[in-house]
Amino acid sequence: MSDTPIINRSEATRAWLSDSENWAELWDWIESDKGGVRGFAYTHGLIYETLRNRIKADPALSEAYDSARAAVTEMLFEKLQDVEARLLAGELEAKAGAAIIKSINWRIEKLDPVRYGQRQQIDMRTTDMTKLHESAIRDLAKRPRTITPVRQAVEHQSPAALPASSYRDEGRESIPSMQKHGPDT
Repeated sequence: MSDTPIINRSEATRAWLSDSENWAELWDWIESDKGGVRGFAYTHGLIYETLRNRIKADPALSEAYDSARAAVTEMLFEKLQDVEARLLAGELEAKAGAAIIKSINWRIEKLDPVRYGQRQQIDMRTTDMTKLHESAIRDLAKRPRTITPVRQAVEHQSPAALPASSYRDEGRESIPSMQKHGPDT
């Protein structure tokens, strides 16, 4: 038997999570491109799922994790530019440079698929114009209308004998095709 003590991963994870200073060690691990959360958990004898769940549950930890991943992405992008410059200067063989560039590109795409991925992000949100029109019609129907008679120069007729066209609907716009035109109306 070996002399190394058997460490309970659950207890080690609980102890690690109890100290808030440990998170800085994880972010440094990720930013230095040593690996991700899974590699950190394995190396330190912690439970990966517990760390990952804690990061997902806490918005501050999630933001710090995203920041660490962004730092790795930028570092890899700089490495990619360096390899490209070395390839163009003739310091690397074409096949070796292409393989390195392909590998770095793949890692960058996986770390930040929104920014560096090959797939398009399409916003599929649409607006149902039918519902907007229905609500606009309901709003128009709710507006108060006042109908006032239009005074005409006819002195010998009573208001009841006036034609319907002599009333003006002030709550609605008049329709030009229904108005009478000309001097003989």
